[in-house]
Amino acid sequence: MIVAICGGSCSGKSTMAMQFRNACLVQMDDFYIGKSKMKKPYNFDEPAAFDLDQFVETVQRLKDGAKTVEVPIYNMVTSEPDGMKTLENKSLIILEGTFTFYTKAIRELSDLKIYLDIPVDERVRRRIRRDVTKGRDTIQTLDWSKTVEIMHDKYVEPQKKYGDIVIPFI
Repeated sequence: MIVAICGGSCSGKSTMAMQFRNACLVQMDDFYIGKSKMKKPYNFDEPAAFDLDQFVETVQRLKDGAKTVEVPIYNMVTSEPDGMKTLENKSLIILEGTFTFYTKAIRELSDLKIYLDIPVDERVRRRIRRDVTKGRDTIQTLDWSKTVEIMHDKYVEPQKKYGDIVIPFI
C-alpha cells in the first residue's frame, strides 16, 4: 500500500510520516535538484526545484516490487545532492512532501492521499521554531516565509482537492 502525505511547509507531514512503523519512507526533500541545476533567483518552494521524474520512477520501482531502491541524499547545508542511500521496500510505502499530489503519475501510484490543511499562521510559527534551531533568526525566517507562502498558494493549496482525506488543524 502506498500512502501519500501532502501539505504546506511545516504542516506536519514529516511528523505524521514518522508515526507509521515498519514502513518505507520516501521523502520528496531528497529529490531536490540542487542549486547547481537551478535558475537564479533560487526558489526551493516550486515544483521545478525537484526531480519529480526521478521521484515517480522510484515510487514505481517500489510498487513494481523492487526489494531496494537508491535515492539521493540532499544536503540542506550545501543545497546539493550529496551521495545516495538505500531504501528497503516494505508492504507500506509512505510518500511525504509538498508536491506528492502534484503530478498525475504520483497520484495514480498512491492508494491513499492525506492532505494536512494547516493555517498559514501555524505553519509560520512552526517554521520560525524549526529554523531558529538551524541558525536562522526570526526576521530571516519571516522574510523567507513570504516566498514560501506565495508558492503555497500557487502550488500546494490546489493539491488539496486530490486528497482522499483532508485533515484540518484543530
